[in-house]
Formats: sequence, C-alpha cells, structure tokens
Amino acid sequence: MASAAMVVYCFDTLQSHFDGGDEPTPSFDVQQEYPLFVTWEIEEQGGTHLRGCIGTLAPTRLRNLRDFTFKSALKDRRFDPIAPQEFHRLHCSVSLLIDYEDADSYYDWEVRTEPGATGGSSIGTHGIIIEFNDTRGNFYSATYLPQVASEQGWDHLQTVTSLMKKAGFRRSISESMLKALKVTRYRSSIQKLTYQQYLSLKQHALAQA
Repeated sequence: MASAAMVVYCFDTLQSHFDGGDEPTPSFDVQQEYPLFVTWEIEEQGGTHLRGCIGTLAPTRLRNLRDFTFKSALKDRRFDPIAPQEFHRLHCSVSLLIDYEDADSYYDWEVRTEPGATGGSSIGTHGIIIEFNDTRGNFYSATYLPQVASEQGWDHLQTVTSLMKKAGFRRSISESMLKALKVTRYRSSIQKLTYQQYLSLKQHALAQA
C-alpha cells in the first residue's frame, strides 16, 4: 500500500526537476499496479491549500508515479506550475485506490468528519466516482478522493452536486438526475508528508547510510 517512500520519491523527483540533477531511483516495487493520485498542497495564510492533484482511475504500474508527480505539480490546468521557491512550503500525498464497489444511490457511501471536528474523529471513508448523461446525451464523469468531503465539511448532497459541477455540468440539478447517477465508491491507502517531514526522513536515511 501507500508508503512514505513513495512520497519521498515524489519530492525527490520534483526537486531533481528544479535542480537539473539526476532523477531518483524508486525504493519500492514499481511493478505493482493501482489506480493512484498525487496531490500537492501549499502552506499559506495560516493554512494549506490545494496546489495540484492529478491521477488515474485505471490501474497503472507504480513506475508511473514519476509521470503523475510531474503532471500534478506542473500540468494541473487549474493552477500555475509549482515554482522552485514554493518547494519548502509543500505537502505531498500519494493515494492508492482500492475496494471499488457500485453504490446503490448517490448517498450510499460513508462520510465522516476529520479529527477535531464536531461529531466524529476520523477522516472520510469513501471516495466516489460519478457518471451521468445530460438530456442532450453528453457524458460526464468525475471523482473526489475520500478526504475531500470531510475536509470541506460537505454532506452527501453537497459533495455530489459539487462533483457534477467539477465534471463540467453547468445547468440546474434535479432530483431525478441525482437518482439516475451511476456512483462507484472506493477507499484509498494514503500517505502524506510535509516538506519538513520529508527533510527529516532524508536526513535519517543519510545518517543510516
């Protein structure tokens, strides 16, 4: 499953891009296959904000973590490419998606609150993929990872309607459309490191060498 070594590899890969140095060698089994996402966040204004997130819902070998590191950091069209001067403020997470299941309805998946929030003490359990067609036959699809709903404080309806907009649907959303959604739920194995945690792991590895 997801490991700190995978996140260290993402940091190292981006650092080598900025420095023009040799790319790192993975220390994990690159032949394993999972759907995966690489997410970058940045510390600013007293909090953290999304800086890039790209992945694939189809199983891919972990050797492709390199490509998704670059895509999420430099080619997410929602953001400017991450700049070298931002590197020390980054957080990075690797999510490996597992346990895909068809949901019976748009609310047949589990939402939980984050630690410290009212009403619960654990992060969101399920990520979801929605698929639907509009009245003109246009097809839409989008996903949110398990942590998104809990981080935003959304319930099922808020999450699904936001996801429909993320997919590119811009018209009003009716109850009949919600009932017609194809929803797939999944879980993820996620590992996240701040830049400081990344540095500590690198220093520990050097001390052990």
